[in-house]
Amino acid sequence: MSGMRTWMGSVLLSVGLMLSSRAALAACGGDCSGDGEVTINELVLGVNMALGTAPLSQCLAFDADGDGQVTINEVIGAVNSALNGCPVAAPTTTATATQTPAAQATATPTPGIVPPGISTQMLGTWSGHAKNDTTGVDRPARINIAVVNGSVVVKDLSGTAFDKSSSLTATPATPTALYVAKTVGSYPNGYIEALQLALAPDGLLAGTYSVTTISLPPKVTAVALILSKES
Repeated sequence: MSGMRTWMGSVLLSVGLMLSSRAALAACGGDCSGDGEVTINELVLGVNMALGTAPLSQCLAFDADGDGQVTINEVIGAVNSALNGCPVAAPTTTATATQTPAAQATATPTPGIVPPGISTQMLGTWSGHAKNDTTGVDRPARINIAVVNGSVVVKDLSGTAFDKSSSLTATPATPTALYVAKTVGSYPNGYIEALQLALAPDGLLAGTYSVTTISLPPKVTAVALILSKES
C-alpha cells in the first residue's frame, strides 16, 4: 500500500499544480485555484490528499490549520464551501461581549451515536443527484447507509452512484462523516475507489465518489453526491 501511494503521489505530482509557498493558501478551504469557489475536481484532489494518494503540495488550500496534512474534517469544510459558497470576509468590528444567563441558554440535543461511532442521523435511505462536474452528466442517485455486523455499509440502490461497486464498507471519520479508501489490483490495471460523505448544515448529505486508475497517466472519474433523506 505504501509503495502504491508513493507511486501515485509521484505521478500526480508531475501533472498537478505546484504551489511554491504557504502564501498561496486560499482563504476558502479547498479553493486550489483561488477563484473564490470549490469545484468537484478540487474536492477529488482533497480526498486523494487526505487518503495519502496525492501530495499536499498540489493544493495547500486544503491544509486549513497549517499542520502539513489534510484531514477528513478539512475535506468536509471544502464540501460545505462547494455547496454553500466560499465565505466572504467581513469587515473588522469591535464587538461588545454580552453574557447570556445560564438559565436562558438553549441546550443543543446530541444525536444518538451507535457502534462503530456513527450518528443515527446518517443512517437510512438518501436520494438526490450524482453529478459529474467535468462532463456535466447529472444522474439521479439513491443510497442506503446502515450498520451491518458492526460495520457501516453504503449501498448504491439506484446503480448510478458508484461505478465499481454496488456497496462499500465505510469508516466513520466523525459521527456525521464517513469515508472509503479501497484499492483493487495494481499497476497497470488496478484502481483506487474513494467515497466521502458528510452531513451538511442544511441537513443534506453531500460528498464525492471517485475512481482513480493506477495507470500512467492516472485517470480520475468523479461525481458530486448531493442527497436528501427520505421520510
